[in-house]
Amino acid sequence: MIKILLCYLLITSAFADHHIPDDESPGTTPAAVLRVHHKRGNTLYRFDYEHNTEVVNRTDKRYTLGVRYRFFEHLKAGIYYSKRYGQRHDEDWILGPNPPKWIWIDTDSRGENFVGIELIPRMLVEFLPGTWIAEFRTLIERNFFNDNNTIKLRPGLTHIYMGKSGPLFNLFFQYEAYIPLNYGRETLYEQWLYLGALYHWSKIFKPGVFFTMYEKKWSSTDAFFMKKGEHFTNTEKGNMIGVSLNFTIP
Repeated sequence: MIKILLCYLLITSAFADHHIPDDESPGTTPAAVLRVHHKRGNTLYRFDYEHNTEVVNRTDKRYTLGVRYRFFEHLKAGIYYSKRYGQRHDEDWILGPNPPKWIWIDTDSRGENFVGIELIPRMLVEFLPGTWIAEFRTLIERNFFNDNNTIKLRPGLTHIYMGKSGPLFNLFFQYEAYIPLNYGRETLYEQWLYLGALYHWSKIFKPGVFFTMYEKKWSSTDAFFMKKGEHFTNTEKGNMIGVSLNFTIP
């Protein structure tokens, strides 16, 4: 009986000592986006729903309501509210029970509230053949769940292929960097690269496809350091292939 108890204590101690999360590489996962827009004058009202599976057993769902206003021909600004499920943060790496081991907690059902403002300058790139539009989207976002503030920088380039009666399809390339302002130990928290196409089926409906590569990093919290006396950085790298359904309501 004593030998069995000693073996149990050794096994549980080994689990408890495994405290640094492994880097994750889920490969290519599916994603889907629904966008509904309504434009009135210089004001654009929008609703977005995003659904994707970034790692095994974790699903990211986002509902967003926003409004954008065109101040000048090449400058738009906006504000939005977003409700998100399945977000992961540094403090979600915890010591779980039975047996004690360090795990990522399940956040699929945890709702978090975000508010952000965005500034979107755009310009026609005249030195490239055809119709090309460059933009540099800047967002400042606050997560009210944990009071995290983030700057997101998203430069992009879009080629509009013109048909006989107007735009036929778009090809776009975008890069996005997440810069944490008051959390984490990393200068860049996330990096995303987007490649995609959008088909102008009609003035109301524009379906699209996209491919995304991303890298995310999490780092140890002060609470973790107090318990274990060391820091870590965990990295997740993956790809997504998705479809987008874009509707413009007259």
